[in-house]
Amino acid sequence: MHFYNTEYSKTQDTLRPQFKVEGNKVYGTMYNQSQGSKLMPWYEVRGNKIYTTVHNPQGHDVHPWYEIRGDKVYQTLNHPEGQSHVPTFHINK
Repeated sequence: MHFYNTEYSKTQDTLRPQFKVEGNKVYGTMYNQSQGSKLMPWYEVRGNKIYTTVHNPQGHDVHPWYEIRGDKVYQTLNHPEGQSHVPTFHINK
């Protein structure tokens, strides 16, 4: 499963996957500009929520930063940039 930017995201690259999910861990892909995310998982999926891990540069948070709704991923109130009502990523399985 991969997460792609949507047309609403700040990055306009919507054609290349930014994150890949292996099990319940979320890693950056070769197209993600954050080098560290490729080596260690920055996020963890639990149910339909996505949490930061201890490897995330902004630290581990016990509250979810993202929520999966169908094939879209939305920022929650706990995200540093706040909640978004438009999707940040879409999921391609």
